[in-house]
Amino acid sequence: MKMDEIIRFCGDVRTVLENMEKRDHSWKTSFYVSTFPSGCCGDTSKILNYLLHQQFGIAPEVISGKYHESEHEGIPCGLSNGNSHAWLMVNDHIIDLTADQFRDCGYNHPAVMITTDSAFHDLFSDRSAGLQPAPGQEDTLAPELMATASKIQDVLRERGWKRG
Repeated sequence: MKMDEIIRFCGDVRTVLENMEKRDHSWKTSFYVSTFPSGCCGDTSKILNYLLHQQFGIAPEVISGKYHESEHEGIPCGLSNGNSHAWLMVNDHIIDLTADQFRDCGYNHPAVMITTDSAFHDLFSDRSAGLQPAPGQEDTLAPELMATASKIQDVLRERGWKRG
């Protein structure tokens, strides 16, 4: 696995998501009801997980967590109690295409965050694997997300990415 290819691929996925219109998504998705990237981390992580598996044959870990003020007393971090977030892990790399949604909380994360520094993501506890596809199900996605993933794949093919 070449991390530089994954970084470039993730950048292209993020660009496609930024350029999509609400009408490009099912009304059942966060992309339709929210303004990307805010509130779209779960659906983005599920789609990126699927696309990375399709393109590179890898199965990232989909992680979601919740911020609890009581666990960080006296440490100002700008997050509100109950804020949740989702991202991917590939080996020791965090892949997060929506971390920039926390800019209004004082964070200056890039649109495509790929890092081994877990300081920000460690703020989110109550980790759950609920977004993780079941083993052997990496090639599947909920129909409402598959519509978005298919549109992303069309643009990625135009950019020279071949399906894995």
